[in-house]
Amino acid sequence: MHFTNIDIIMITAAREIDTLKQAMHGGVFDYIIKPIMLDRFTETLVRYKEYYHKMHELMKEKELIGQEDIDQLIRHEQTTSDMDTSLPKGIQPLTLEKVLAVVKQCKDGITAEEVGKLIGASRTTSRRYLEYLVSISQVTADISYGSVGRPERIYKLKR
Repeated sequence: MHFTNIDIIMITAAREIDTLKQAMHGGVFDYIIKPIMLDRFTETLVRYKEYYHKMHELMKEKELIGQEDIDQLIRHEQTTSDMDTSLPKGIQPLTLEKVLAVVKQCKDGITAEEVGKLIGASRTTSRRYLEYLVSISQVTADISYGSVGRPERIYKLKR
């Protein structure tokens, strides 16, 4: 059974590249890896709504479409690559969104290790993204001296 008349937003725990390839070749609108961050999911729904309305307006207005019409429809796929060029090497927009969403939820601050656990990344990766957010003044970092061990950096959303 083929479902060629539906659009798909895939929400999955699958991280295998073959699964992603199959989904992309199958025409998924978006591919979201669990755990889902509300901001990320909301962004996808907003983009899909815009896409859906543009598509239906075009279908009502025209029998033939031009390249400009097509570019407007598929712009959602280009948005991520456009963002890649403005970010430094090693910082991916989707991971950055996840890290920022976690920091926003933790009003009392959060460590890189805690962020890593919540988004499924290493402490080192989380720290790289958190430090990038500090460098662009979206997040602040403070040091917490615990009872035992080395001090930890605590990251909070800048107010």
